Amino acid sequence: MKAFHWILLSVFCLTTWSGCNRSVSVDKMDYGILSEADIDELIETGLKAWRIPGAIAGGAACMHCHAPDGIDLAFMNYSDFTIRRRGAEHAAPGIETLNASKLEDIVNMIRALQVKHNVNPVDPKETIPFQPGGALLKGSSNQEKDASFGIYLKESGFRFAAIPIDGDAEARLQAEELARIDLAEMLTGIELNPWSEDPYYSNSIRVLGDWLPLTPVKPTNVYIWNENQISYTANPGLQELAQLIATGTNHSFQPASVYLRELSQLKYKALLIAQHRFRNSPQKNDKIGISIGNILYELNRIDPAIGNPFWEIGQFFQRLERIELLELSENLNRRLESGDTDDLVLPWYWLGWMADPSFESTNCDASNGCLNRILEHLKKEEMHFHRLFVLAKTFTETKKIDESHHSTHLWFSNDLPVFDDSGIQELYELILNNINSIYKYGTK
Repeated sequence: MKAFHWILLSVFCLTTWSGCNRSVSVDKMDYGILSEADIDELIETGLKAWRIPGAIAGGAACMHCHAPDGIDLAFMNYSDFTIRRRGAEHAAPGIETLNASKLEDIVNMIRALQVKHNVNPVDPKETIPFQPGGALLKGSSNQEKDASFGIYLKESGFRFAAIPIDGDAEARLQAEELARIDLAEMLTGIELNPWSEDPYYSNSIRVLGDWLPLTPVKPTNVYIWNENQISYTANPGLQELAQLIATGTNHSFQPASVYLRELSQLKYKALLIAQHRFRNSPQKNDKIGISIGNILYELNRIDPAIGNPFWEIGQFFQRLERIELLELSENLNRRLESGDTDDLVLPWYWLGWMADPSFESTNCDASNGCLNRILEHLKKEEMHFHRLFVLAKTFTETKKIDESHHSTHLWFSNDLPVFDDSGIQELYELILNNINSIYKYGTK
């Protein structure tokens, strides 16, 4: 235990010396030298602080907006200073509330989690969770990013972007090629959402689109909630996760705005799925991990009511007529630049589609199905190559696109986009013709 006590003494000394001076590093301590018992003790102590009431939303705890044990903050490597600064907003005086000393327990817990789970932490300012291929295609406008996507398809060597189909044999090869594509590795011109846009430094509408709920998902039945949190933390399996998601949906803190409540519930469901992926992500020296699509599929096998919260967040922003309906705090409203909520729709739609390209777990009304929704939104944003790709990949995943979809979305006889670059125009028409041929081949 000597090493453990030395670490805690170092934390106290560094914190006392540095105060709020950001120039003094407090992230240099080597938690890796601690014993397994010491690491477990730090985590257990931190969990008590993580679950203790704070000063917001009538006593919400950290666990009401984050992962049950803070694994999201272990994965997204926020500095100790940032954790303290943002945690201080929720601190309150008193022994039985989240106070400054308990914030130190949380900092220690997060660093200990990184050691215990062999986490390879990422920079939250540079990393966007689940961004396909880990990078965004270049372009200053949607049109430029879309053209970059078309060029990327060709330069990646895909047959459907290079070889005209001249018969069933080639159509079969291209259909099989599309079916094999791993969407998590496909670069795109659509930027997904950061884990948490810090409202202190951001004046962007993307603050509304990040992963963290805008208001805590606080249960009315504290006992059941705590039991499910503890159960999942002790044994983070899919059965326990499904139960936790159901509890978070059915027992929720209710802010004044019904819109804000709905969005926060959806975000919390999405966050719980994402943190499970972090927990099961490829670790150091390990290339094996579970995909977010597999998690979504298995959760829906356990409880079909879980659906696809990523997609539902996109639908929410598409329905939201005015940001004012969220009844956000005056402080946050002041910081937001004027922006169109349409900017928040497509990133969530794209992630929802990536996780469920066959729409098996995604609920859409029959008169305006999921495929229609994303295709129409891509058209609105003038992302035509992306639109073609979604249609082609979805067809190879489901083979259930009927003739009405085909006639509406494939045969662009009166709706062929015109590109300034003739080479881009030819590439688009080649891919379009190939997708038509793949469809004809697949529906014979």
